[in-house]
Amino acid sequence: MDITNRYYKHIWLIIALMCSGCATNLLNSERIEKKFGSYGLDIIDNSKFSRVSFLYSLDSNCQKNLSDDDAQKDLHCKQYKTLAIVNFFNFNDVIYEHKKILNGASIGATFKKNNWSIEKETILISEFSNKENQIINEWSNTSDLEKFAIHIYEISLKKSQLQLKYAQIIEIHNSSYLISDDLIAIYGEPHQIDIDSITLSSYKASINNQLEKNKVFSNIMDKLKKRKSDF
Repeated sequence: MDITNRYYKHIWLIIALMCSGCATNLLNSERIEKKFGSYGLDIIDNSKFSRVSFLYSLDSNCQKNLSDDDAQKDLHCKQYKTLAIVNFFNFNDVIYEHKKILNGASIGATFKKNNWSIEKETILISEFSNKENQIINEWSNTSDLEKFAIHIYEISLKKSQLQLKYAQIIEIHNSSYLISDDLIAIYGEPHQIDIDSITLSSYKASINNQLEKNKVFSNIMDKLKKRKSDF
């Protein structure tokens, strides 16, 4: 890379980091809608203690090309941007919001609407190859090696005198949406960014274990095989 390119890359990173405070305030759902013009949530599997879902946008060109009478119009035009695996810690003090979330509501939007302050604490920013998991490979829609950004963080909630740690979230982002450099620019570089491979492997093993459950795996694969639009 020549000096000029290095200079402009350095300037871009400074600007991105200066703006990271504003970007951090955006919910993932808001960021997807802002970038792609729409947002939706597909819950693949959930229980009282965990949830697996896809965050998606709708391809406007795809929608224009399909008949309004097509009952599967939205399904055909979904472009999955983020696969989110949520493990809930403490929900006894937020039962009302928690029920909404289990029924398909966005986590961040639900708490924001009910006047909770939301804080994200980043644990890890890394990458996940599409060759490491059959679901991720199907999602990538490419035969080439593609890396997906991983963002692992914890959500804490605060309102009045009540404060609690609500959940740990593992988000795997398609590169058409976010890459690891984007996450670092938005959230800052976590202390754990250079953690050893054993710790990273344990997170990846946890991701695989949660995705490989028969019900979750079959439902995700079924949805991905029905999807007609590419990223």
